[in-house]
Order: sequence, then structure tokens, then C-alpha cells
Amino acid sequence: ERSQVEAQHGWQVGMVQEFLFKHNISRAVVKPARGGSSIGVHFGSKPGEIVGQAEEIFKAGIDTRAIVEPLCTGREFTVLALEGREGQPVALLPIEIELADREFFDYRNKYLATGRVKYHCPARFSDAQIARIRSRISTRTSSEKALTVPHSFASPGMTL
Repeated sequence: ERSQVEAQHGWQVGMVQEFLFKHNISRAVVKPARGGSSIGVHFGSKPGEIVGQAEEIFKAGIDTRAIVEPLCTGREFTVLALEGREGQPVALLPIEIELADREFFDYRNKYLATGRVKYHCPARFSDAQIARIRSRISTRTSSEKALTVPHSFASPGMTL
């Protein structure tokens, strides 16, 4: 069973509480069901707070649906997949995203010159981990491509 749920207008606190308890979630991500670039992304731990964050997404007109899922912790990275000569996906090297003070890679940190983000390409993983990551890649949104392409193509040894 998936540990994410779709929120819609009229969502009740009890439903959120049940979902968090059922999946043992202490901190959740609340985000629009469609879109990208971290617009409208919130983080919460209390059912009332999460319902309010979903309602903010609806009221702002960002989306008519929201996703609530567990907050993942660990090292953050992104990978761009391009179409190769034969039409097959070709994953570029992973780019590790290092944030100051355990912040989140939100819209502000992605696109504004905050000085709080460092990019490591290739990511600081073992060669075996990089190979495993590249083998499981799916394509990303065009806004993420615009951000990651310059870092990826700057990496030595990458050919399509």
C-alpha cells in the first residue's frame, strides 16, 4: 500500500490523523498534485497543520488536489535523463544538492541566489551507487532540466 494520500477540498483532520498513524509518519510533505519547482510545497507534522497547508494550495489556485507523503531524509540529489540517439533514456551524472543548516531544497533555494546551496557533480557517492542511481532514472520536469543541464554537462567523461 502506498504511503501517500491525495487531499481535496473538504479534507478532514481525522482523515489526516488516521493516515499519519497508519503509516507511522511523524513529518509529512504537502505539495500540489501537479506542477514542479517546489511551488506550494509545505512540511508539517500535525493533522490540523497539514489540512491547513493543503487548503493554502487550493486557495492560492496552485492546484485543486494536493499530495501528502512522508518526508524523506538523507542526501538530496537530482539526475537528468536525456533521449539518446536510439531513443533510449540516457542518465547524466547525479548532482548532489547540499543545503546549509538542514534546510529544504525549496523554490527559494532552487532559483534565488541565497548562497545556501552547493552542487556536487558527480554526487559524492561510490561508483557503484552512481551506477545504480543512473540505472533507475526517469525523466524530470523541464524546469528541473534547465537547472541541472549546465552542471551535468560540465562533468568530464559524459557522452550521449
